[in-house]
Amino acid sequence: MTEDIKEHLDEVESKQKIDLPEAPVSITIRAFYKSYSMLITRRGDKGDMSKLIKDAATAIDWMDNQEDYDASWDTKAKPKERKVVEGKECPKCGSEVVEGVKKDGSIFHKCSTQKYIDGNASGCDWVDWLNK
Repeated sequence: MTEDIKEHLDEVESKQKIDLPEAPVSITIRAFYKSYSMLITRRGDKGDMSKLIKDAATAIDWMDNQEDYDASWDTKAKPKERKVVEGKECPKCGSEVVEGVKKDGSIFHKCSTQKYIDGNASGCDWVDWLNK
């Protein structure tokens, strides 16, 4: 190892020994309330998370009750109205059947208990693709 490299390594090692203050504690909770997604972060080790959650829910309640309130985010993110298919029930579990629309615009029918949240499926898996 050359002398230049040794000096450089010694310099890097000395910089790595700098004492830094301890990072503050932080916690983030992802929650859903009235079809809104909330990310709530508390920094530091004092305070009550439940108060932050209640405050966020209160703000959402206020927004929902304002007729002239225009959200600054994409309002399309709210869940769509589910269209129940009259006179048809799920052949697998007997629940209502609802209409769905694929990204290409084609319509399909599915069991009303079927849900996908963050890529995880739950409920009955019956689907009628109609065009197949």
